[in-house]
Amino acid sequence: MKSLLALLLFALPTIASESMSLDQCIQTALVHNRNLKALDARLEGANLQIRNSRTAYLPRLDFNSYYQYVSSVAELSVGPVTKTFGDHDAAGLSTGVSQLLFDGGQAHFRTKSMQQTHESAVANRRNTAADVAIGVARLYLGALGLEKARDALRLEEQSLIETRQIAQRLFDVGLLLQLDLITIDLRLATLQNRIEDLAKNIELTRLQLLNLMEMPLDTQLELTKDSTEINLQSSITVAFSPENRPSVLALAKQIEAGESREKSLGRTFLPTIAARGYYYYESPGIDKLKNEWMDYWTIGVNLNWMLWDFGIRARDRKVVRLENQALRENHDLAKEQANLLHKQSKLNLTSNDRQVVLSSKAMELAEKKLQWIRDRFGSGLATSTDIVTAYNEWESAKLSYEKSAIECRLGELELEYATGDITK
Repeated sequence: MKSLLALLLFALPTIASESMSLDQCIQTALVHNRNLKALDARLEGANLQIRNSRTAYLPRLDFNSYYQYVSSVAELSVGPVTKTFGDHDAAGLSTGVSQLLFDGGQAHFRTKSMQQTHESAVANRRNTAADVAIGVARLYLGALGLEKARDALRLEEQSLIETRQIAQRLFDVGLLLQLDLITIDLRLATLQNRIEDLAKNIELTRLQLLNLMEMPLDTQLELTKDSTEINLQSSITVAFSPENRPSVLALAKQIEAGESREKSLGRTFLPTIAARGYYYYESPGIDKLKNEWMDYWTIGVNLNWMLWDFGIRARDRKVVRLENQALRENHDLAKEQANLLHKQSKLNLTSNDRQVVLSSKAMELAEKKLQWIRDRFGSGLATSTDIVTAYNEWESAKLSYEKSAIECRLGELELEYATGDITK
């Protein structure tokens, strides 16, 4: 029977359990996040396009062949002889080399625009990675804050249970009323309900965190407590420039790419010059011509110059110019938002530093008061209202401290995010 039970337990599916720090969670998300993987694939494709664009000034090797049916030719004059021919077939092949000599810089600026667009995409990838990192940090520290609040309430629950036992003894000897016991029981029930609510919110936050990290949702993720260790004043002096924000940098590179694209379109008004050398082997298919299959070669220079296109190229340049104007407005707005975010993050961190110190003192005082009231309550010198009020004050001070500690740690990360350094 025991062996059968052991076999059944062994056969049951096990749920993976992992203990991960905040940094480990961030790195896991950066490796497995699907949005980042999609951006990496697009960057690789953009690199290939740049390599293709750089071959514009390299020679091209062509091979052509043809077969065609030619309708009747009315007359064909060869020297003094003029003949009439009926329908016939024609075939041939050719191979040769062409080399672009001059295009006014179209290919150069087109390649430069692609490179700058790629640099913009790299900056956008950094920005997405920063969003993922701060998103993980918010969820992780949020869950950790809920866990600390739950642990604090559990300590209060244990203490309140002990107080309830003291109250029962005082009630048994006639020093307390039934109302006093009910008051404590009501406080205990309310406390246990809050603990259950926190447990639910912790699990919901864990699910969001696992989803962002692309991990199985049934993973039992354990959060490490040292992730909330803070170093007061440590990040307030971080150097800042709005150009360091990936979102601002991405827009700057888009503007540069637009300027290069406009220059490339401007060069389309210039002619293109190419050298060509071809070898031909073909049969015109006309009966009674001597040496029907013939071969020959040609070499020369081609000049192509589009003089008029009804204003299409001019309108294309204007479209690009207007897009660049919109990008410059967005770039200026992004810089303003980056400055605002940095100032807000710096102010929040400074305030959080002070709140940690103040809430720590308040928690110590509330704990001393609670102990003093409990001692008096045990001697029958304090009422149940006094003890419940003292528990409320201690709970409020404890939760305030845990909240300020979490917010201070998150404030450090928010400041790193604002300066553009969170993923470095």
